Amino acid sequence: MTVVAAMGQMFYSLSIAMGILITFGSYMKKDISIEGSTRNVEVFDTAIAIMAGLMIIPRRSSPSRAATRRR
Repeated sequence: MTVVAAMGQMFYSLSIAMGILITFGSYMKKDISIEGSTRNVEVFDTAIAIMAGLMIIPRRSSPSRAATRRR
């Protein structure tokens, strides 16, 4: 089930990135590289997803949180 949820999040993130890229592309000048802009969107989307994971995972698996519940 976790893999299915992760794949759903992946496709959702990619669809958001595509929407951003299409919107950004409509305002681009003719001399700007589309490949470079695409690479930037991919890198920033992945970086934000990783940072979100690093913020969520330690909170969910914190040993101090489990110790607090036992009291």
